[in-house]
Amino acid sequence: MATNTSPVVDPESPLGVKLRSHRVRLRTEGQDTIILQNVPANTLYFNKPGTNLMVKRARATLPFLIAVDDDLAYSGPDAALSKAFAAGTTQQGWRILFLDSRTGRAWSDVVEDALRAVGFDGAEPRWSVHDAPTLTSTPSLLATFGSDVAGLAAACTIGRDEAIGEVVSALRLSQATMPVVLGGSGVGKSHLLRAVAGRLEPGRLVSVSLSRLFNGTAFDAEREHLLAAIVEEAASRPSTVLALEGLELVFAATRHGPGALAHAIDAGARLAGTALPALLPRLEHAPLARRLRPVLIFPLSDVDTAAAVRVALPSLIAHHGVSCDEDLAGLLVELSRPGVGHQPAKAIALADAACARARMGGASIVSAVHAYLAAGGLDQDQE
Repeated sequence: MATNTSPVVDPESPLGVKLRSHRVRLRTEGQDTIILQNVPANTLYFNKPGTNLMVKRARATLPFLIAVDDDLAYSGPDAALSKAFAAGTTQQGWRILFLDSRTGRAWSDVVEDALRAVGFDGAEPRWSVHDAPTLTSTPSLLATFGSDVAGLAAACTIGRDEAIGEVVSALRLSQATMPVVLGGSGVGKSHLLRAVAGRLEPGRLVSVSLSRLFNGTAFDAEREHLLAAIVEEAASRPSTVLALEGLELVFAATRHGPGALAHAIDAGARLAGTALPALLPRLEHAPLARRLRPVLIFPLSDVDTAAAVRVALPSLIAHHGVSCDEDLAGLLVELSRPGVGHQPAKAIALADAACARARMGGASIVSAVHAYLAAGGLDQDQE
């Protein structure tokens, strides 16, 4: 059967005619959601005769998400439905259920299944519930959303030895602890993770951007199931360290996400994270406080930033096909200081732009002129 890519039910189809005969109003909300209003529920099994029903395509690898009025209570003998209603998350007037409606099906078929779950038209309600929230039948979330972090030699890290040591020691403790690297944009949180990856013996570090993991989700429950699934997968791989980048989203975009992390840490998952410094007060409260080790990092000094630029220059000049005197590093640091963000990212970005200016002008050597031209261009972009 061909898949409908938009949530449309033909009003002249048998399903559409049946909905009209019961005065059920149907509306679409975006490309992924249908809402059916005033759906008659089977009063032999539910505590009221009608409900609103929402059907949402959650994500290609997950079951469809079904929601009913949060005060609709099921009292029938169907164990699958009882489990679904008992485990459903109540939010914003809806009881959200994860039920087994496979992807790749027509929207009309999915709506028919949703109607059967509430005993529409006097039928006995039934559904085959997905064994949520384990999501064991889905493809590997680590493979889909994770990126292996390549190790970095100690010589390539400047001014971060103490912070790197704190993170590595936290990951090696017998009692699981999650180090969280806190710092402003551009101070080198992701760079520090590369240094940590180079010191994991044995093991691998996989980075997952929570903004990418949560992209396209609409409900706390969706995000919580994804978060729980990916940390449980990491826990099943003792040699893997999972680094959650943008950890502030766990607190801002989920209700029970911190509890899921605490459970995973206690279960032996080797987790790390990066976040902005504003998250620090949230980390000092239950349920995560005793399980986390905050590691604050600050912008590098001018001297250390110049050293970081010198370390970065070989890859930049190789990319642009030019050469550059390392003595230019000090000027790059000085010119980058007024820019947006923090060091060393500002100075390295300026070095990259100066190399590009030299290449565009046909020069083989990056000079101070190119640095000034690049700094002027960056200032205009920021304005």
